[in-house]
Amino acid sequence: MELTESVALLFERLPGLALVGEPESRGTFVLRGHRRVEVTASGGRREERDA
Repeated sequence: MELTESVALLFERLPGLALVGEPESRGTFVLRGHRRVEVTASGGRREERDA
């Protein structure tokens, strides 16, 4: 549930977020997922946040 909320907020704040290339796989069955996923935020707006 936290991941769903985090990703939704990420795309809300950076609407221009896009993949730069193909994600780099970990290459193992046990630890599935990606080792590296490069993105660019070009086209997205930058927002200042209060701490």
